[in-house]
Amino acid sequence: MTLGTVSELSPKQVHAQHALARPVSWPVPDCVLKAVASERLQKLARPKTRQALFEGYDPYRELRNPPTGIGTESGESTAGTWKWYNLMDEAIGGRPSIQPPILIASSEEESIVPADYLY
Repeated sequence: MTLGTVSELSPKQVHAQHALARPVSWPVPDCVLKAVASERLQKLARPKTRQALFEGYDPYRELRNPPTGIGTESGESTAGTWKWYNLMDEAIGGRPSIQPPILIASSEEESIVPADYLY
């Protein structure tokens, strides 16, 4: 098979606008040669420096400095640091939620048991 011809075995035909002997290189316009990339584009095109996979990783850090279990070790936000915590505490802070003052058994009629009786 020679360049620009179609083999007898191939069912494809060469397109009428196909340039058989098109050169691989072509002239670049002057405006493209004089163009300068913006600072942002240069920053995005620069390769990023990445740290190694385990750089800065210490598997024994937690063994040397075990967590105390009090608050957060690295200063994350908690319920107490929430900006609406004081208002919500005033609104619902005094309500009993886990130990109600009276328990009413729904299986028996008129059986009211004080909560202190069960504990």
